[in-house]
Amino acid sequence: MRCARAQISLKEYKDRHVVGTPAQCVEKIRELVDLGITYVVVIFPDMKDLQVLRLFSDKVIGCFA
Repeated sequence: MRCARAQISLKEYKDRHVVGTPAQCVEKIRELVDLGITYVVVIFPDMKDLQVLRLFSDKVIGCFA
């Protein structure tokens, strides 16, 4: 499967971005922190449901506060 916008595979997309369940996102961000990052830019394209943002805030950002 290929992502239409950038013409990369789904695996390549997942390797380059933080996507998944809250637990998967926390794990990926922890890996990035271990590599030395100090901030993360969060983008929710085409988000229509604020519940997604609340979930991210509670379950992901809350782990790093």
